[in-house]
Amino acid sequence: MKLYQYDSAISAAVEIDDNGEITPDSQARIDALGGSKEEKALGIACHIKELEAEAAAQSAVGKAIDAVALEHHERAGRFEKRAEWYRKYLSQWLPADTKLEDARAKLSFRETRKLEIADGYDIAAVPNQFVSLEPKIQKADLKKYLEDGGAPIEGFAVVTNRHAVIK
Repeated sequence: MKLYQYDSAISAAVEIDDNGEITPDSQARIDALGGSKEEKALGIACHIKELEAEAAAQSAVGKAIDAVALEHHERAGRFEKRAEWYRKYLSQWLPADTKLEDARAKLSFRETRKLEIADGYDIAAVPNQFVSLEPKIQKADLKKYLEDGGAPIEGFAVVTNRHAVIK
């Protein structure tokens, strides 16, 4: 018996390639399943919990047995990637104010903000107060500067991300 019970149709709708990655057409298969959006979302939330529990278990086993540690670490990474894929799917699929709960899972969203840096940015364009001697950009300070209405700097933007919170 699995750690969490969830709608097996959701898991069956997802196709895994030879590298353990979820195939792009899996989203359309989930969308085509019957049932309400809430039922599917909670089923996915339970599946995420199961994948994360399996990833944690695989990671623990990998740490305990040095001979097979690399294999288990890689397996844990695949489970974590799958769970992240489902999180992104839920974040794109459900409204930001969604809050769902049943006996199996609790699902809500929180927003975080981070500084996104474009490839090939010009370090000379960044004010010195945000560049360390190495040179290294002081991301937290630059993010605050931009959020507080500082002059825009080409190649840098503060973006809002949504993350599914599952308990």
